[in-house]
Amino acid sequence: MSSFMYILNYIELHFKIKVKVVSIDGETALTQGTAFTLFRDEKGFIVRISVPRSKQQHSLAERSKGVLTSRGTKLALDSGILRKFWKYIYETAGYLLNRSLNRSLGWKSPLAKLNEHLGLQTIEPSTHYFKPFGCKAYAYIHGRASLDKLSQKANIGYFVGYISTNIWNI
Repeated sequence: MSSFMYILNYIELHFKIKVKVVSIDGETALTQGTAFTLFRDEKGFIVRISVPRSKQQHSLAERSKGVLTSRGTKLALDSGILRKFWKYIYETAGYLLNRSLNRSLGWKSPLAKLNEHLGLQTIEPSTHYFKPFGCKAYAYIHGRASLDKLSQKANIGYFVGYISTNIWNI
């Protein structure tokens, strides 16, 4: 529920778009409870629930899910990262997918196409900061005593995602 509320608020604040309709499949976990009802009433959107087991009604969403799953699986297999990091794997797959050029969008990224559609300044996202998923990464230890020259200066970890252009998940 919190992820749903976050993305809806993000869309409204960042893109200045009022969400009018939310289409969901037959999954009732999201719509049950008073928290969702109060949020829906506060935001004023309509919920459309599709017929169970009908992929045709959500064909684009199902295709996007397939592409995301394919990219996530490829990241996991190529990097050798453990499956317990699946959250970071799929977040990174989505992050990369939204910044990758797409032939069906006229060789533009989905983010650039969205900005163009909304009439905002269209700037292709930069990719100069991309790192190989699962590569060894070093996190500097702040506040370390500087007297011992042989003490460890960084923790060793593995790159598992992006937070911003110069902030990474390790």
